[in-house]
Amino acid sequence: MGTRVFAFTYAGKPLFTNCPEGEQSLAFYGVLCAVASKVSTLLSEYTSKDELRYISAGDEHFVYLDRGPLCYFGIGPKGESPLMVYKVLSYLHLQILSILTRGVERVLLKRPSYDVQNLLGGTQSILQNLVTSMDSPLSLLDTRGYEALPLPADTRSKLSSFFTDFKSPNVL
Repeated sequence: MGTRVFAFTYAGKPLFTNCPEGEQSLAFYGVLCAVASKVSTLLSEYTSKDELRYISAGDEHFVYLDRGPLCYFGIGPKGESPLMVYKVLSYLHLQILSILTRGVERVLLKRPSYDVQNLLGGTQSILQNLVTSMDSPLSLLDTRGYEALPLPADTRSKLSSFFTDFKSPNVL
């Protein structure tokens, strides 16, 4: 198994994990929440902005990502970069936010004990597929966008005609 991820609220309410049933107990999430709180307290003295936070122990990296009222914890094998685990957690956060919207984030800031897991509904498979796909070699590609550069009109028309000449008839 690749990276194991856990998403939970500051109150310790679980949102998502890709781990077996044994690690889904509330006691386990309570321990993760306590670790997250301690890490947050310790690191707040050293930095004001969010940075890569991880601990290497034994054959694994333990990566912590703090995003407002939501916390993410990833456990990756020693052969995998902590930055890659951080990337998985960042994408998971963006996916959860796209499902829940920022309104839920505001609710969690006011009422930390609010249970948002019900709002995720049947999206566990979407989140699971995201984490699973990050284990593939394609996940190493840089997914940031690149700025489009302006081209002269004649160059654009030549390129456009070149591509339309090779267009397949049944493809848009």
